[in-house]
Amino acid sequence: MARAAADLPMAVYSALTHSAGPRIGEILEALAGAMKQATNDDALTVYADLITNGLSGTPAAELWRELVGTQLFNLPNSQSWVAEGFRDQGREEGRQEGAVKGKAEDLLQVLHTRGLVISAEEHARVTDCRDLELLNRWFLRAITAADVHEVFAEEAGDATDQAEAR
Repeated sequence: MARAAADLPMAVYSALTHSAGPRIGEILEALAGAMKQATNDDALTVYADLITNGLSGTPAAELWRELVGTQLFNLPNSQSWVAEGFRDQGREEGRQEGAVKGKAEDLLQVLHTRGLVISAEEHARVTDCRDLELLNRWFLRAITAADVHEVFAEEAGDATDQAEAR
């Protein structure tokens, strides 16, 4: 950590270049500890943004998020950029969860209104589903489906084929 604190730009570079390496956990822990000791909040904001963006899409990104959440929140005058990032992420996740839950509820309502009775397993399949596209497909099928099997057909063509077969 002392080496990272002595040269934060090099520590940031090291974290980014070794993001897929076996020692990335150690590197990120040292970097987070060094950043906690730093006093230049403007530089910390730049470094944190670089690291967050540079690690995006890598397994190390989640570790960095955890470290930032547990170690950097204690920095004086730095909470705003850390908290803002978490709030934005939480808002987006909340929107997505709300959209999924709403679509599942809409689907169940359409099925009920149309008199299409579903099994407990199918009900759980709907309420446990987190794929908004799939819920949308089921919802659209539920509007015109002759039976529940058409709604939950694996492929869109399956529902069409079943309807044409009648």
